[in-house]
Amino acid sequence: MRLPLYGLVLGISTLGVLYTKSIDQGFRFKLLPVIIYFFFLATTILIQTVNGTLSVFILMLIAGPSLAYFVYNNKFSTRIIKIPILIFGFYFMAFYVLKGTLEGAFLQMSVNYVSVVMIMNTVLIGYVESNQKVKLSLWPSLIGLFLALIAQGRAGIIITFLLVINVLFVRWRLLTTSTKIISGFALFALLALFIISQLDTIILIFENFTLLERFTERGIDSPSRDILKNEYLAHMNTKNLILGYNYTDNPWFKHYGGNPHNSYIRLHHFFGALFFVIIPLLIVALFKILKRSYFLFLLFFAVLLRAYTDTVLFLTLYDFIIILFVMWAYGKAQANKLTESL
Repeated sequence: MRLPLYGLVLGISTLGVLYTKSIDQGFRFKLLPVIIYFFFLATTILIQTVNGTLSVFILMLIAGPSLAYFVYNNKFSTRIIKIPILIFGFYFMAFYVLKGTLEGAFLQMSVNYVSVVMIMNTVLIGYVESNQKVKLSLWPSLIGLFLALIAQGRAGIIITFLLVINVLFVRWRLLTTSTKIISGFALFALLALFIISQLDTIILIFENFTLLERFTERGIDSPSRDILKNEYLAHMNTKNLILGYNYTDNPWFKHYGGNPHNSYIRLHHFFGALFFVIIPLLIVALFKILKRSYFLFLLFFAVLLRAYTDTVLFLTLYDFIIILFVMWAYGKAQANKLTESL
């Protein structure tokens, strides 16, 4: 199913670029970034061909930048962009009500991917609302946190909670001082009353809550992920450092379904030495965003952090999100330099 699916994504992304060209009567990019992109694309194809890792995933290297370009250069109805998260949220809740678990919500995929879908949609909504300077929506991140709690994925819970706090912090700063004081006292009073009235029930829930088992038993470590990471590093030599390690026939990776459970391992696997170009690019972009927007910084940071524990990025459907943030980071930097020179 990947070929028709990725072909559809590529087609939609291309239409988005053509739409942007039609309304602006021309493309909004300079020649140098285009040259760099095609050099990057050609180098990646060469690396994957030599290393035997060339696959349909390569289409995401075309679709991702195209979709990011479309989102970067257009305005959107904030109601429409929330439809996907509503659909996914309804599906996951219905699945949980019927099955009593979110295991199997995605065919042949980990339940952890539930939080990935919710995080990526929440981040996209936050990016669009922030750039269009409209009121930030809290409910998408709350739904994401609720579903992450049900799915019991440790990384998903931590990051969706971070996204909730991110929105709350921005909305809290916009309140007047008197409103903050009143809201703070009211929230504290309600919380205290609730805890006092339901203390026995709360203690019983926490004593039997399986959600906390993974944290209490294993913390944030994951033996399977550590095995795959160590196995990948154990095969590093000059050739694999340049081309990336092709773990297709590795027994451990085959045992875990060919999923490295780490997007950065996947990055080096597919891009080889370009890994050492992409990572600094992302780090610099992260700090450029930090200088201009704490809210967007935390959105971007959340995506990069989530990518550490699962196959989320790098030749996937969600690549356009990190490309979007990189475009914003360097695009804003160029705009600021132009303003200063004028």
